[in-house]
Amino acid sequence: MMKKNILFRALVLLLAVCLAAALTGCGALNAYVEISNALEAMNETDDPESSTDAPQSSSKPTDENDPQSSSKPADENDPQSSFQPESDSTGDPQQTPGDNEFLITAEDSLEELRMIMQDSDYLAAIAFIGYIEGPMGDGYGELFRQNGYSFWYPFVEEIPYDRLVETDGWEMYCIVPRDEDASVAVNQWLMREYGGQVNGSTGNVLYRSESGEPILLLCNIDATVPNTDVTVTAPDGSWVNFHPSVTSYSDGTIRVNTSVELLDFTVPIVWSTGEQLAFEQLQGSWTCWDALTPAGDPLVCSLTFYQEDGADRVAYGYGVPESEFYEFFTGVCYESDQDPSVTLFEMELTGGVALEDIEPYEFRGAYRIEASQDSADAIIVTHMDGTPLVYGCEGGSFTFYRGNG
Repeated sequence: MMKKNILFRALVLLLAVCLAAALTGCGALNAYVEISNALEAMNETDDPESSTDAPQSSSKPTDENDPQSSSKPADENDPQSSFQPESDSTGDPQQTPGDNEFLITAEDSLEELRMIMQDSDYLAAIAFIGYIEGPMGDGYGELFRQNGYSFWYPFVEEIPYDRLVETDGWEMYCIVPRDEDASVAVNQWLMREYGGQVNGSTGNVLYRSESGEPILLLCNIDATVPNTDVTVTAPDGSWVNFHPSVTSYSDGTIRVNTSVELLDFTVPIVWSTGEQLAFEQLQGSWTCWDALTPAGDPLVCSLTFYQEDGADRVAYGYGVPESEFYEFFTGVCYESDQDPSVTLFEMELTGGVALEDIEPYEFRGAYRIEASQDSADAIIVTHMDGTPLVYGCEGGSFTFYRGNG
């Protein structure tokens, strides 16, 4: 069961990375290729639970008139069916709001990352966490939540203060050795110019460990000039040496000076203010006018947030432009217990022309909803887990505008 969860979450993340790469033309595409290869190898591994662990609950029926049908599976392995609650012997669902079955544990997220490194032959992984403006204080939890690490890689939040390696600078990275018994060495990296050429040399020791535990690294005054030297050595003596830096703050692409590749697990940047909106701010109708299916077909999507009988509720519908909703869902929404920046939707198909041909089914997913940089009357909705707003667009982000345009 855990391997299936790992495979799905890794697949969603690689799609998000691929999207970021397509938009920025950056090196994140290399990570996509490597993760894809790792997933293929993992999928070929015998899983004794594979024949009995498949969800048996009703899956989304397919319909040739569905504007999203080109991106949906045509059999029982539909994206919806993987997220139905398990039932006890009475047939009653065991899931209750707040259980957050979509969310991965810190231990599993670290194991997942190390499995990908193992299968793809990486010695270490690195992520650009973000830009730090002040001291650690009570921790960097807000930064982790805002940039998606609390959801995708919750182990990052659990890295203790004694594994925060600091030198001059404001860029935060997370470095994860593949092996639990790897050694990690961090030194200052001193850049000097001699005769018109810039050369580097190692300086003072900043950190040493033989445990292979993940570390946080705070460094780099200049975005283009690294000031740390990192070496990760595996138990078999193989090693990788690199100097963390980013190509730009806008896309978070990792640039490393090394002949051996690292796995870049930076969570793709979403163009939002990072402001988490309270439900009171979301109430009302929102429309995404320019959604596209993976096949490139246009869709109009609608979200409405409202209160009824004391509960926070949500309605979602989609269809081709200038037509009725093909499917319309209603249900509840609530804040994730593990990550307050994640909102969970639990809805059921209640309307739309599709009801003429198919039975109602559940729509359940996890999303981040943030204010847009472009407009005070716009929000960015990013799929994190479960059912995506547009089938085939797992990990995708869509801009919704308040009202009717």
